[in-house]
Amino acid sequence: MGGGGVAGSTSVRRHGEGSIEDAISTLGDDLPGREERVMGVSLRGVRRVVLPLVVAFACVLVMAQLIRGRTTPTPAVMTGTMTLDAALDASAQDGRPVVVIAHADWCPPCQTLKRTGLADARVTEWLASRAHVVSLDMTNQRDHGDQATVAAADRLGIQFLPTMVMLEKGEVVRSATGTMSGGELLAWLEGR
Repeated sequence: MGGGGVAGSTSVRRHGEGSIEDAISTLGDDLPGREERVMGVSLRGVRRVVLPLVVAFACVLVMAQLIRGRTTPTPAVMTGTMTLDAALDASAQDGRPVVVIAHADWCPPCQTLKRTGLADARVTEWLASRAHVVSLDMTNQRDHGDQATVAAADRLGIQFLPTMVMLEKGEVVRSATGTMSGGELLAWLEGR
């Protein structure tokens, strides 16, 4: 009865041999009409719960990879912008409002805003000619980013992305969270 592989002999599986999957799949085979149970838990029920969770988790990972790989280029009006303090100083000199745009590469609505509202020529012209733009790129800020960016976001109470804040004379006059079309963003900038 040893498991020596002698022709005609019965192989005996010793403790520790074979896989867990083999052991689980054979549980209850000799008990027709009974559910497979391990330590009093129905394996059928566990499979019904765990499998959808595993599939959902895999989908989230795939979507995260797709989003990470598909960031929209930052519009020119948002590149090379000032810090919040520098923009507020410039605004005090010329009276133009400060428009703060908080965004991140991992944020799908931020990518939509870059492709739609911030890509609209009317919006970019308005921002370039009538405002001081501050771009707060929050992509890696909370963990190990530029402390001035984090401080500016905290100072303005930015909790969600994308968020746009307009300041006049150093005071917040309006803010918006989420994505907007070019027309909607232009109306927001003009206070309509």
